[in-house]
Amino acid sequence: MNEPKKNWIKLDIKTPGFAAKKLGDFLKTRIKGQDSQITDVADAIEIKDAAFKADDKPIYTVLCSGPSGVGKTLLAETLSEYFFGNRHSFTRIACEAYSEPHSISKLIGAPPGYVGFWDVNKDGKTTLPILAQESIDKYAINAQDQNKKRLVMLKRLHDALEKTEDMIFGISERRFLDDPREKNPGEDEQNEKILKSFLETRIKYKLKISEITQRLPSTTIDSPLSIVLWDEIEKASSALHNIALNIIDKAVLTLANGNVTHFNNSIHIFTSNANSRVIADLISKKPKMGFRSLGDNTDKRVNIDAQIYEKSMDALQKNFSPEFLARFDRISVFRPLSEAILSEIFDIELSMFVESSLKPLSVILEMDKDVKQFILSEATDRPQNGARLLKSKINKYLKKQLGRLKNRGELQPGTIIHLVLGTDGRTVEFYKENVSPEMPS
Repeated sequence: MNEPKKNWIKLDIKTPGFAAKKLGDFLKTRIKGQDSQITDVADAIEIKDAAFKADDKPIYTVLCSGPSGVGKTLLAETLSEYFFGNRHSFTRIACEAYSEPHSISKLIGAPPGYVGFWDVNKDGKTTLPILAQESIDKYAINAQDQNKKRLVMLKRLHDALEKTEDMIFGISERRFLDDPREKNPGEDEQNEKILKSFLETRIKYKLKISEITQRLPSTTIDSPLSIVLWDEIEKASSALHNIALNIIDKAVLTLANGNVTHFNNSIHIFTSNANSRVIADLISKKPKMGFRSLGDNTDKRVNIDAQIYEKSMDALQKNFSPEFLARFDRISVFRPLSEAILSEIFDIELSMFVESSLKPLSVILEMDKDVKQFILSEATDRPQNGARLLKSKINKYLKKQLGRLKNRGELQPGTIIHLVLGTDGRTVEFYKENVSPEMPS
């Protein structure tokens, strides 16, 4: 082993770059309990940003295997929100709709001479296959157009504020400095304080102006980047598997009309529930090491994670060919969510609901801890359902009742809604408190 030389400096290779760190931090605010998967995605983006990525490969391809409701689809949605500002701006291929070989024509187009070959719709526009270049890139192109429009608007606002700033502060400063009548005779210290106040206020104003230029997404992209979600790939026909294999191996696909779609600037997320029954069996057979204790004991967590990974890989190898599995950058086994993680997800879901639905109504929601614990206990009865059952319980115990109150006109501006657990311990009771007709800003 060669010893480092005296003039060598050890480099830090663990700290991510700025863009990768920002992406990772954003993903962690939405996806809980899957940190290693988040790190892999951020690392792939870092390689792309450094221009070290191979030109004949997609940016990142991953097979996400795990039970329902653990964040597999959410990964695609969160990446879409980060890059395009919309969590639905990605191409979703529901593989169960392609269980028959002939259904592949919806993806690549029908062969020449067959019904559906490059159809023209009622507006006279060509109906493009799902995997055509224009279809894949449309979300990124739309995001670029929106960013350009926002840039123009922000530039105009910035220029207008610059002129206003000069008019307000520049003229006042010049008058104060040039006109003796504006000063306090014989009070140099007081005059200096007034001038200092002018300068401090002007600096604050300029900082406000600079904030305007920072309101564009930091992820504005120069070339179309696309995200493709292949949902429940095990339900697709072998013909679809062959198409996917070609894309993740060579990053190109030839359509039925001879056009070529390039995928070298795309992220492909494949999801599979092939191991969901295996995980459910592991949890049910080991109650002492099961769901509720996954976040409490590190040794038990590592033990059951190792078993889940081993059994999951066995299940995947039964469903997919070795050459298909070997093409992925990573095969990621999403582990079941612990009760602590579900508690964090509950907070995120509630915060997003309040921000999007109650804040515009100027309504405040106050919830006792007992209510949260009750809903969590209802949502952890079937751990194999993950966060999906939690969202269902939030709808059942919160959103449905709040919807009724809104439709009856009970949610007026300035209303505080208190949620408490009923005396039976099985119901959520709602109480209203009127504070004022208007909410403070």
